[in-house]
Amino acid sequence: MDTYYYDGPVYIFDQCVCSKWYGETRAVTAGRAISNLKYQYKKRHNLIPSAKVELPGEVYCIGGTNNGR
Repeated sequence: MDTYYYDGPVYIFDQCVCSKWYGETRAVTAGRAISNLKYQYKKRHNLIPSAKVELPGEVYCIGGTNNGR
C-alpha cells in the first residue's frame, strides 16, 4: 500500500467550501485514495454520505509500499 495526500480546494455541489484542505490516506490505487479522502472530509465535517464532494486538485503518492508488513 502507498501513502497518498491531497492539498487543495474542496467543492461541495460545485461550490468551493474550502480553498485549502490537507488530507492523507493509505491505499492500493490513486482512485481508492481519492475515495478515502472524500470520505474523510465528509466525516470530519459532518456531511451526509450522499453529499457530492469534489477534490479538483491532484492526489500525490509519497510511497510506502510494504505489502502489509
